[in-house]
Amino acid sequence: MEAAPTRPAPIRFGDSGELEADLYTEELRRSGRALRLPKQSFLVLALLLQSRGQLVTRDELRKRLWPKETYIEYDQALNAAVNRLREALGDSADEPRFIETLPRRGYRFIGTVEALGATPSVATPESSVAVPLTSAEPPPPPAVAQPRAGWRLPAMIVAIIAIGALVAAVALLQTRSAQPNAQTRLTPFTSLPDREVAPTFSPDGNALAFAWNGTGEEVQGFDLYVKHVDSEDLLRLTHRPAQWLTPAWSHDGRQIAFARVAGANGGIFVVPALGGEERRLASVPFGETALMQLAWSGDDQALVYPAFSDSGNPVLLRLPLDSLAPQALTAALPCWEMGNPAFSPDGSRLAFICMKSVAVYSIHVMRPDGAELRKLTDVSGYPAGIAWSADGSRIVFANDSGDGGGLWAVTLDGAVSRLPFGENAASPVVAAKNDRLAYVRTRQVVNLWRVDLRAASPEQSATRLISSTRVELLPQYSPDGTHIAFQSNRSGSWEIWVSNADGSQPVRISAFNGPITGAVAWCADGKRLAFDSRASGTSAVYVADIDERLPRLVKTSVTNIGLPVWSRDCNRLIVSGGGSESYLVPAAGGAAERFTSKPSYYASPTSNRVVFNVKAATHVVLWQKQIGAAAEAPLAGMPALAYSDEWVAGDRGVYFTLGSEDARLVRFYDFETRSVRPVVRLAKPPPPLGGLGLSVSRDDRFLLYAQTEDQESDVMLLSGALPR
Repeated sequence: MEAAPTRPAPIRFGDSGELEADLYTEELRRSGRALRLPKQSFLVLALLLQSRGQLVTRDELRKRLWPKETYIEYDQALNAAVNRLREALGDSADEPRFIETLPRRGYRFIGTVEALGATPSVATPESSVAVPLTSAEPPPPPAVAQPRAGWRLPAMIVAIIAIGALVAAVALLQTRSAQPNAQTRLTPFTSLPDREVAPTFSPDGNALAFAWNGTGEEVQGFDLYVKHVDSEDLLRLTHRPAQWLTPAWSHDGRQIAFARVAGANGGIFVVPALGGEERRLASVPFGETALMQLAWSGDDQALVYPAFSDSGNPVLLRLPLDSLAPQALTAALPCWEMGNPAFSPDGSRLAFICMKSVAVYSIHVMRPDGAELRKLTDVSGYPAGIAWSADGSRIVFANDSGDGGGLWAVTLDGAVSRLPFGENAASPVVAAKNDRLAYVRTRQVVNLWRVDLRAASPEQSATRLISSTRVELLPQYSPDGTHIAFQSNRSGSWEIWVSNADGSQPVRISAFNGPITGAVAWCADGKRLAFDSRASGTSAVYVADIDERLPRLVKTSVTNIGLPVWSRDCNRLIVSGGGSESYLVPAAGGAAERFTSKPSYYASPTSNRVVFNVKAATHVVLWQKQIGAAAEAPLAGMPALAYSDEWVAGDRGVYFTLGSEDARLVRFYDFETRSVRPVVRLAKPPPPLGGLGLSVSRDDRFLLYAQTEDQESDVMLLSGALPR
């Protein structure tokens, strides 16, 4: 009688054998408790255990894990699978106990291993990668030729010494490049409570004007202040608290222009630099606060600012102070938004930012009349201000690529370099004199909260649901209400996470480890997520199974797409193609088609319609249509919105806030009655523009939203020559 076939024996590893991998059932346990591990990550573990002590190349892993016809980004996918495995094992890439990385080559299992007794078994399933292990000892390493005595050994020693010297030299250079030079000094210019933002230098470089919201007054908001570099005294110039305020000091030093976001009281103003009455120059409904920079012309006779045309297209406008009649500059670019205009020190060139999609933009320069337009560089991340160097040779810009932000410089030839300071930086400004640079260093904590709309007092039901010491955004309930997907930078980069409905057991779905990843949406099956990421250098859409946790690129005929949402049958995605186009794309990839001819870039499907935004010059209007139907129309009775993301559609209606009025009050628009009613007042206004991300459970009971718990910022001052 033939002996029963044996299946692979479970393998124990770890200092005390607390970890056990069953290669037959593809299960990993710690002290008898099952650990959740995606299939690809377990396959990596199995291959490494079977080749323990030996290198397993990245190419070998790729061939074993994914067939050739699987269209994914293998490097990112393999990195994600290994990261998931390390998370489950409690391992570290820097100080590995189990998995050692051989840079650019592969991985090696270095832990202590013991195999349990082999178990009789039926035939191994075809999908299993297990191979019977007959010994607890790893196979012997391949033979290596030994060096000859006498002449090879000294050569090796010399080589090791040379390599060590080279490494030391490189480390020294890196250390030196990571700090400002000895002639520079970085100090806090302000250390006031709450937030100091948007600094601007006086012409002599000896004072800064900035906005501050920490007065402690009953009406909270930003006002304009001036402070000298050698004094702690503050001169308050305005007394009308605003949602945001951005100043610009004139070249002659006599006045300060500022852009104010304050509903009907917003616009562009000027005020004497020594104090006095402010004067409104123009009523401008600014959008993205990070882009609402003002620029004085070289002769102080005009201001340039970002705006939208009557058709909703982004433009830069020149505002002559004598006529106050705005003139559009001739910058014909396919931008989502334009902003951060900045004149060169001699006034001969104007730099600005062109947003191409979410977290993708470019920096351009042109003559003040719009001629000789030229792109300097493309950037992946969120822009946070630009400034010219004092000699006009470089442009300093702040960018958050997902790691909190930093300062960079680009030459007029397009050479980009990172400055050796500027952690969490925004709003850089350079003094025309005295070799000074200032910027804002920020810190914020944003958590996800939930209110019960059926409670007797919804306000009293507010509960912090998902929190960290960093930022959590864009929560989305799964269709069955059992999970929440959200965007978070708790791991050091912006990634997609999924937790239980009560916020417990958060699991990271993406692991791009750097590029900004966000805008998550659920498929109706509750198993798949769509989101966008800049992992490929531009904005693209990915789909991932929540159990597999392996993002797959959606290949389509349009590029630079983001903000995906699913059709109700999960066969297609509605995506944004930039500032004014939206497309229908097959979820499996394929040719794209326009979803609407209107200037739209964000949608929210319901059970019987799709609600989408339509851009206007000063606001956003919500429209509706059926997928596949030609008819589309505005939602009658629905108020115009200030921001594109302060709403979400449910089966019965739209939940929204009005950032231009009372941003804390959540309202409800009823599809059937076309009426609007208040539903709950939040404790704090949610962060606008990418931070709100309202989500409502399918039964209209629970409302999810983001709330800023802590936000602080100080103005930092660099004294000394700008590092090269």
